[in-house]
Amino acid sequence: MLLLATIFGVSSGMALTLTICTEFVGSMALLILERVRELKAEGRAEGLAESHREWTAWNGRRIAAKRSSLPFDEPPPTADRRGRQSSPGFGRFLGTECREP
Repeated sequence: MLLLATIFGVSSGMALTLTICTEFVGSMALLILERVRELKAEGRAEGLAESHREWTAWNGRRIAAKRSSLPFDEPPPTADRRGRQSSPGFGRFLGTECREP
């Protein structure tokens, strides 16, 4: 950086200031990227927990209806927030298979 300062006629103090600013911006960019990764991971964990709660609640209603001999035609919660269908074994993956206790 000092070589560039000499070539372009910039004072060494200005070159040092630019170097420090450049390093600071680079460090901040890395910190921001790391925080974005953390937030994405937290969002995935929250989404999985919410899905687990939905499946558990649905299965509880299904079992209660069966025990009470009531019809139960509520579809399982299969669509995620973007409208895509989850895989057929998703309940098994979450540990909430549709089975009687």
